[in-house]
Amino acid sequence: RYYKVFFKGAVKLPLKSKFNVNAGYASARSDTDLLTSYVQSGVVNPVTLTQSDFDGETKTQNYSFVLTSNPLRFLDGKIFYSYYTRNNKNDSVFHSAPGNEHINLLFDYRKNVAGIDLGFRLPANLYLSPGYKYVKTDRRAGTEPPEGAEDAAVQLQLPIPDTKDNIYSVDLRWTGLDLMAVKAGYERLDR
Repeated sequence: RYYKVFFKGAVKLPLKSKFNVNAGYASARSDTDLLTSYVQSGVVNPVTLTQSDFDGETKTQNYSFVLTSNPLRFLDGKIFYSYYTRNNKNDSVFHSAPGNEHINLLFDYRKNVAGIDLGFRLPANLYLSPGYKYVKTDRRAGTEPPEGAEDAAVQLQLPIPDTKDNIYSVDLRWTGLDLMAVKAGYERLDR
């Protein structure tokens, strides 16, 4: 079962400016019965699980705001911010067999992005566009592991790093011919 609600809108402002908003929320749910055995070489082997069914649910939210402006003939710009979050509320199921333990570790994350892009119209059909973007991503383990699986979860879980990125970019585009445009760019990421 999946549903999504969203809103998109824009408002024109003075100085050839425009403010855009995009917001959304989505939810996905599923459930199923899990297998309690498997067949190998004609032999039925039981599977030990912490539960016999699975209930899954993920929820996502996103918001973005963009202000664009073209106050002068040779200059345009964009300031933006976006937020995205994903919450994983799935069941965590632990499977135990001699020499084979498995747990579905859950994963959530939240991402914030803010930045600015400028555009300069230069002589000889050149367009220069420098930009800066800051990206902060928070990652985290979801729910607690099921009872009896704490030790296996610690053994299987990898560290989940949070990151902060500063991204610098510059592009140069030439549109001197009708049949083609040429673009060169450079981007640097500092994490």
